[in-house]
Amino acid sequence: MNTPNGYRPLHIEYQTVGYILRYEKNFYDMTPMEFQTACMIYSNGYMNPHRAIDIYNALMEEAGL
Repeated sequence: MNTPNGYRPLHIEYQTVGYILRYEKNFYDMTPMEFQTACMIYSNGYMNPHRAIDIYNALMEEAGL
């Protein structure tokens, strides 16, 4: 059975960000560009770079930074 196209980008996004949050250096010390670069590396270029910045900003806002 084929996976729906709308599911794949979110799945890659969740896996990539989850990997960064778990294994990468403290992401609170990362700049937005470092976070975006890590997302692009760990997703093998599949993740939307603008979405990576949005996620970074949401994580920082949630943390109060």
